[in-house]
Amino acid sequence: MTASRKLYDHLGAALDNLTPEEREQIRLDPGTTAHHDGDRIEFRAAGLTYATIERSFFEAEDEWLEFVDAHCE
Repeated sequence: MTASRKLYDHLGAALDNLTPEEREQIRLDPGTTAHHDGDRIEFRAAGLTYATIERSFFEAEDEWLEFVDAHCE
């Protein structure tokens, strides 16, 4: 599975696990940001951290570095 598909599935599952109130909060204030913190990335929307991935989520180090460089604050 490609990293992008794997990530899409992971984030979708994380959103599915939110409470109805949290999902509504994100619906009213959409927009996910990715925050790099050492060997992990936290995905946040509407002030909620709803998913985290570790460096090991990516199969290759270059995938990790490219993702961090392109998507993280």
